[in-house]
This record gives sequence, structure tokens and C-alpha cells, in this order.
Amino acid sequence: MDKLTRMKILTTGVTTSAPANIKTGELAYSYVIGSQADNGDRLYIGAGTEIEGLAPNVHIIGGKYFTDLLSHVHGTTMASSALIVDVNSHISNINASNLRLGSSGANGQIVTSISTDDTLIDAAHSELVTAAAIKAYVDEATISADFTFAGDTGTPGSIDIASETFLVSGTADQIVTSSDGQTITIELTEDVTIPRDLVVQRNAVIEGDMTVLGTTTTIHSEEVVIRDPIFGIGGLDDYTTDDMLDRGVQFKYFNGGPKLGFFGYDDSTGRLAFVPEAVNTGNVISGDLGDIDLKGAYIGTTRTGIAAANVIDTVSGDLVLDSFTGNVVVNDTLQADNLILVNPLEVSSGGTGVDTFPSNGVFVSISAGDGLTFVTGVEGDILQFGPTGAPYASTIIDGGEY
Repeated sequence: MDKLTRMKILTTGVTTSAPANIKTGELAYSYVIGSQADNGDRLYIGAGTEIEGLAPNVHIIGGKYFTDLLSHVHGTTMASSALIVDVNSHISNINASNLRLGSSGANGQIVTSISTDDTLIDAAHSELVTAAAIKAYVDEATISADFTFAGDTGTPGSIDIASETFLVSGTADQIVTSSDGQTITIELTEDVTIPRDLVVQRNAVIEGDMTVLGTTTTIHSEEVVIRDPIFGIGGLDDYTTDDMLDRGVQFKYFNGGPKLGFFGYDDSTGRLAFVPEAVNTGNVISGDLGDIDLKGAYIGTTRTGIAAANVIDTVSGDLVLDSFTGNVVVNDTLQADNLILVNPLEVSSGGTGVDTFPSNGVFVSISAGDGLTFVTGVEGDILQFGPTGAPYASTIIDGGEY
């Protein structure tokens, strides 16, 4: 067998006193049978800066005395042993002369006993009463006190708990109450009527339809989203007479002062109108019409700014300019690839004043100088002018009289 090198610590089987001759970090053990009153069955260690080669302090760090205190089934209370809970944090029993319950650092109420007295005559804060004792006390007790109550309005009332019934009643179309055993349920009716104002300080969700029967609905919201793709105004029922009222949207804005604008249907003209500075008198809008800024527009079969910028054309048919006065004024140069005139172009406008020409003739101006006439002839005719200056064609040259 190989020789073994063993390290042994200081031991004693004679005294239960702590060793006085060990160095710092050195262990010592007393295997004298120990108890709570002595230091037997203890393991020691020297600690601190050594003085003259010895540790100034000796600490107890374990020993059989302490491990014996833990040597029992967890969760079972053993005499002269440590308390160890089981896996459910449970312990079989605790015997205590008094019990103090409270949060950390608080004094709490001391409980010294558990009472089974069902009269509670000598009840004290330092004792707990069993459930059976409390039940017996309550069962035998006579309730003689009145229950006093009061509402937000009305006269406070009271009932005799022993002989009277406390009634919680609802209100028609508002609140309904019901009772079941020891429970009173207070709830709203399926259809609720609120006779006064309703103020909702948080969010409100309406899952069904909402009907407002008042004269004015005001919405103070920075953003309003309406899912309906067609927004209807003017009422629900079909009209049988003209109420002479305009319909549309009015809006407030500021431009040098508070302004009211309107965009909608003008009942007097039967057309849509935009009035930037409107006056609303009983839903009848007055004021000068404003401008509308559009990139392009379709008006009937006429397009403006659609085919190209500054271009007016049609999607079908001819483009007709027909003014109320019968005159169309063009202030700039008129360019036309093909110009067809319904009536002859007057001489004053650079035309001939006629729409057809006979064959074999010449144009000459009339005496007033504001028109043209067409003179025709046959072979051999000579263009001549009569006494009044009117042109004519003839084969005879008349020398006149002498």
C-alpha cells in the first residue's frame, strides 16, 4: 500500500472552550459532545492580523452540533432542531408563546392565543377567534341597528336591517336592477334615454347607428374620417317642394380678418358655386363668386387643359363659340389650319362680303367703298365706268355727247 501524506488540524476531546493558540486561517475542532450552552462539536478558524504569531479572533464556522440541527425530514417540526420547509414551503406546526405579524420594520400586532369562546365577551386584540366561534356568535346575534343611506339628491333614509328590506330601484329607459342571492346587479337598459346633457371625458365607441334629432351638431375635432363613400346632406326624406335653401359646405378662415367661405349648390341658379367671402342668411348664401384653380377640366364634350396646356378641344363633335352678343373677340393672332365661315367675311374685316362668285368676272368696289361687287361680261366686253362711277362691261365704247 502506498504511503499517504495526511494533513490534520488541531482537535480536542477534553474542552468545549474555543482554542487560543491557532494562527490566522488555521482550523481547530472540539469533538466533545456539544449543546447550546457550550462550544462542543464546533469547528473553529483563526481570523484577523496575527499578534505575536497568533490569530486575534477565533470564529465558529460549523460542526456536528449545527448539522444535527438540520438532520430531519423537511417540513416536519422537530424539537431542538432547525425549521426547514418542504418543497411546498410548508411546515407541520409551530409552537409559539406569541405571534407578531407585520411588514418589515413594522411593530405589528402581537397575538398570544387562539380563542374558541363564542360569546366574545373577553375578546382582545392579542387573540384570534376560531371560525366556529365566530359563526356561533353571528348566528346568535340579534341585529337591531339601522342601515342609513343617502343619494346624490333627496333626503337621507334608513331601514331596520332585522325587519325591513333595502330596495334598489331603477329608472325607466335608463337603469334596471336585479337580484340573485346575495348579489345586486345594476345595469343600463338596452335602450337608454338621457333627459339631460351627456359629457364623455374619454373615448366613446358607438357600434350601431347614431341618430341626432337636434338642430345643431358641433364636432370639435382636428380630423374627421367618414367611411361612407357618398356623403349625404339635406335630410333623409325626398322633398315635394322647393325650400329655396342652398346646400353645401361652409368654412371659416382668416384673410386680413375672419372670413366665411362656401362651396356647394346655389338653389337660385341650380348650379354649383364657390363664394370665398360668403354671407349665410338662413342657409341662403350671398356674395361674389370666386376663382377655382384647376389643371384641366371636362365640360360636357369640351376639354380644357387636358390634351395639353392652354389647349381647348372636344372629345366629340365641333367646338362652337357662340357669344350672347353675337360677337367673338380675339385680341391676339388667330391661327387656323382650316377656317370655314358660315357668313361671308365683310370687306371691313379683309373679306369680299360675298360667299359665291359667278364665272368670268372681276371684283370692283362699290361707290361707298365699303364693299365689293362682281362684274361679268362676254368676249370682247370692256370694263367701263358709268356717269356715277358704277362699273359695267360692254363691247361699245361710248364717247359721250358734245
